[in-house]
Amino acid sequence: MLMARTEKDARGRIPAICDSILARVPLLSDQRSRDLVTEALSWSRRHPEALDIFINRRQVKNGHMPNMVAFANLLDGLEHLSKRWKRPLKKIVHVRQSQFERSPAEWHRMFSTASDEPIHRPGESVVLQKVAGSTFEVSASDNSPGIQVADLALWIFRQFLLRKPVPKGVLAILEYMFRKGCFNDFSFNGVGSQLEKQYSEIMSNDISQRELEKGQQFLAEIEQTKKHLIERYEADGLMPYERDLVDLAPPERN
Repeated sequence: MLMARTEKDARGRIPAICDSILARVPLLSDQRSRDLVTEALSWSRRHPEALDIFINRRQVKNGHMPNMVAFANLLDGLEHLSKRWKRPLKKIVHVRQSQFERSPAEWHRMFSTASDEPIHRPGESVVLQKVAGSTFEVSASDNSPGIQVADLALWIFRQFLLRKPVPKGVLAILEYMFRKGCFNDFSFNGVGSQLEKQYSEIMSNDISQRELEKGQQFLAEIEQTKKHLIERYEADGLMPYERDLVDLAPPERN
């Protein structure tokens, strides 16, 4: 759907996608999650015209491809190592890929020149700026010894993950990689484990009666606003981001 060439084709795929995910809703562990997901997908299935998903620029579409998702994590890892080693990043050399020739350079420009002011979100603070002050270039692997070394390191690590045998001398290289590098598991299991670790303390603590009542009030307000916006959309076809701030909140009821 995200890579479709026309908006009509993209929106035409939405009902089947919703049906596919709805069939898996029973796999969710609690009833509230099942209710929320079912409601959202059922509404989306009825209103594919309301989902803002079509992209006509190839470079922006590439942002949904695994290569570019991994590239953002790569920049994050380089930033982490730069701070850990207390050494500034001077130049990043990336292997040439015809399909993604321009996208990595554009992403590097956006991240390296982003604001260094932290953004505070529930449970965490993030800084969008990464690898500031570095330059970025693309090279064929044949012309870059550094890329060839990186390819070799990735092959060794993949053999390790697949539990396949490696030559004796390679184990020393693998040990060096573990000691000097960092590993970001962006699989479903990896991300799930990171989130469980990040929020384990919050999820395991008891909730006071005051906090519970405050949370229930907040959820009730969200539910009321959601119903109001759905009713307004059915009436005039405008999405929340198309409305004035005053029009977003439901009218007060006695």
